[in-house]
Amino acid sequence: RVKLTLEGLEEDEDDEEGQEKTSPTVPQKMANNVEFSLISNNEYKCRHTQPDCGYALQPDRWIEYTIQTMEPDNLELIFDFFEEDLGEKVVQGDVLPGHVGSACLLSSTIAEQGKSAGILTLAIMSRNPRKTIGKVRVDYIIIKPIQGYTCDMKASYAKYWKPRTTLDVGHRGAGNSTTTAKLAKVQENTIASLRNAASHGAAYVEFDVHLSKDHVPIVYHDLTCCMAMKKKLDTEPLELFEIAVKELTFDQLQLLKLAHVTALKVKDHNASFKEEENSAFETQPFPSLQRVLESVSEDVGFNIEIKWICQQRDGQWDGNLSTYFDMNLFLDIILKTVLMNAGRRRIVFSSFNADICTM
Repeated sequence: RVKLTLEGLEEDEDDEEGQEKTSPTVPQKMANNVEFSLISNNEYKCRHTQPDCGYALQPDRWIEYTIQTMEPDNLELIFDFFEEDLGEKVVQGDVLPGHVGSACLLSSTIAEQGKSAGILTLAIMSRNPRKTIGKVRVDYIIIKPIQGYTCDMKASYAKYWKPRTTLDVGHRGAGNSTTTAKLAKVQENTIASLRNAASHGAAYVEFDVHLSKDHVPIVYHDLTCCMAMKKKLDTEPLELFEIAVKELTFDQLQLLKLAHVTALKVKDHNASFKEEENSAFETQPFPSLQRVLESVSEDVGFNIEIKWICQQRDGQWDGNLSTYFDMNLFLDIILKTVLMNAGRRRIVFSSFNADICTM
């Protein structure tokens, strides 16, 4: 069994006195709120309290702790481990009956990692004598409010659902134009594709959003693309190499000869670029999210899928990208763009990453 105890680290008296002198109206520290969630394939329980000996650890159950705090860098998390079946192991008069050991995590340790999400391994120390008896893995995610934007919740539809008929939603705009047997006639995830879906009766259009190297939200499905290498002789065929979209700035995405990764399977690479060279901006790939919001009628709803790297069962990462943007920064930029340009448009956010959805 495991129990979490949350403590606030004490500040130096000198710091507190100095703070009182310079800021006499400093509000008192807010209490930290903790929720305990027990999650399995067929059960979900959320509690605001926990038993004296915590909750039982089970192979098929996940224990999640949600902490709300105004001082994320000033916390001490203590995980106490207890015997599942106390039996004869309880010592008469023991303050912590069945206590096996404990592990400590300082929130400043998480801050030093410099990441919004990650994994830490903590040593479990026995009570007497003090020695390492095991280890525990802690997956963490830090969720921060959007900087520089005030969310007043004037319009919220969390509990407002009208019965209505099924809606038609255009996938990647007017459909997949790269990897299916029956390809769409208009290139996917372009302004032309989104408009085409709307003109054919789609109430919503779905498309994928992630960031360029210079943090511009762009609309594109894949995390990688193909870049054309310049040859010394024009008669030689183009040579392609795969590159992560996050390694190219927004201007580079607009100016360079780029193609979908499926072009690697085609012998004549030139054909992958001919249609894009002289086409209008509506049919160009990598439009900015802001331009999409401005160019497609507000009557058309958006299902904005937020792309994020996912690890597969074999250990491989999407696009061979094991590292990506900071999650808080990534989401803040996309959400700000939407909040400032959405107008009255109906918008749904989706993602295949659970942490993105939580955040």
